[in-house]
Amino acid sequence: PQFVEDMRRGLFSYEALRTRLTAGRFMKDGMKDMQGPLMYLDKLTHEEIFLLLKKIGDLHSRQYDYSLVLSDGELLAFMQIVANRLGADELLTPREVIRDFIGILNYMQQNPSSVFLNLIGAQELFKIDCKEENEDEENTENTEEGAAEFTL
Repeated sequence: PQFVEDMRRGLFSYEALRTRLTAGRFMKDGMKDMQGPLMYLDKLTHEEIFLLLKKIGDLHSRQYDYSLVLSDGELLAFMQIVANRLGADELLTPREVIRDFIGILNYMQQNPSSVFLNLIGAQELFKIDCKEENEDEENTENTEEGAAEFTL
């Protein structure tokens, strides 16, 4: 949006382009003209990115004829690490996530003994998540009349 809408340095800084690229005056909030020169797309949700990464992993393993087995937990750990980077909420794009993911897949394909969680530096994160799930299962068994016991 800044590349287009910035009135000092973007495309809209040139009046002739601004008048050609802006939506018509009858286009209200939520309406999208999919045949105009600019199409504003919604951000991908975390679920959509997760599914995209699964499909990319499948395509990569088929293309290079190797076996790739990534659990949902491993993909979630990757997404969590990528999303927790400084400034990720504003600057992270699907292109960057996909580039990093394919880089890891390339390395794993070339080095079959490599471990995904070690490559992304999430082995500790994954162990913590597994431990919390086991504790949650134990705590749900110890319920008394709607109350659960837990530890912090």
